[in-house]
Amino acid sequence: MNSELNLVAATFHYGAFVLGLPALAVLLLYALFRIRSGRTPLAAPLYVGKNPDAVVLTISTFARIPGAVVGMIVGIAKALSRLLAVVSAVVVLYAISLWLTSRGLSEQARWARGAAAGLVILPTVLALVSLTFFRGALFLLAALTLGAGIYALRALWLGFAT
Repeated sequence: MNSELNLVAATFHYGAFVLGLPALAVLLLYALFRIRSGRTPLAAPLYVGKNPDAVVLTISTFARIPGAVVGMIVGIAKALSRLLAVVSAVVVLYAISLWLTSRGLSEQARWARGAAAGLVILPTVLALVSLTFFRGALFLLAALTLGAGIYALRALWLGFAT
């Protein structure tokens, strides 16, 4: 096995842990949040009586306004946390596929070279497209991602030749 393919396998292996562990932590935190929020009792609605006067109605209205604002903020936060959980689930699946592929590359399996090429092509194409949009540090990050993707594809292609 050539040293370039060893480097690609090691990069996949460590990349799986670098991507997977934080994403798994986010998923676990989301699961704990869902369990905890499901066990929390709801607050009782504000009851002002059968025949309230104008002062009581005014006070109850002003008491409900902050609750409505906080409820809207909580709704937005829940939607963002669900989105983050979905993204984390996708990242965990990608990390698992990186780890399995790195194990196959270490064993010189032909299926792993094809799977690795499939896992590298999308980030490489996205980095190439993002070079046209980004400037500064993000441009440098996209260029480094593009270079790493091209290097990995070259190493995988040479691995098929051996």
